[in-house]
Amino acid sequence: FVVVGNGDTEAMRAHAARVGAEANVHFAGPSRTPELWYQAADLLLFPSRYEAFSLVTLEAAGCGLPIVAHAINGTEDLIVHGENGFLSALGPEALREYVLRLRDDTALRARMRTAIAATSQRYAWDRIAAEHLLVLRRLDLGEDIRRGGGAGSEAGADVVASGGEVAVGDEGDGLGVGLGLLGLVGAGRTLGIAGVGGAARRGRGASTRSAFAS
Repeated sequence: FVVVGNGDTEAMRAHAARVGAEANVHFAGPSRTPELWYQAADLLLFPSRYEAFSLVTLEAAGCGLPIVAHAINGTEDLIVHGENGFLSALGPEALREYVLRLRDDTALRARMRTAIAATSQRYAWDRIAAEHLLVLRRLDLGEDIRRGGGAGSEAGADVVASGGEVAVGDEGDGLGVGLGLLGLVGAGRTLGIAGVGGAARRGRGASTRSAFAS
């Protein structure tokens, strides 16, 4: 196991010792290149039961990691069950079922990697910047932008930037992107799993949220 970031490392070390896994856990500390830890894994296991948006899943998606998560805020917008990841019922056994399915099916992992990477492009920086710019322009024109669709879009329309201009398309998604990171990776095992836990803190140039890999 590799733990990337800070978090409550003493508690994690104590737990590893209690279960006899101390020799198999490596604490890598904060990383300025957390995307490398993501890319070394095979999937993201995200057992959180509440998120405001779930930046971690978006970060993992950008690195092409299929995601196994509970159906909560953020994950439901990003994951299409069975296509780019799995939305699980609550509880470890339900999560385990999908982890094992991905572990045992190399072709499925490959398909989901391609699909989740494509999904993440909805949140690319140029698109997010274009949506923000459109909101500001509409506010400057005195428009009422309070709508039920995605922010900065007409009834959830897709907003993209091209040559400095803002264009409105047909497919819509809301705003959202994150910078912070954490990651985990399985070393010397048949399956690397990036998973998250611990308290989020911000370090110099990189997030220090804890993460666990198997």
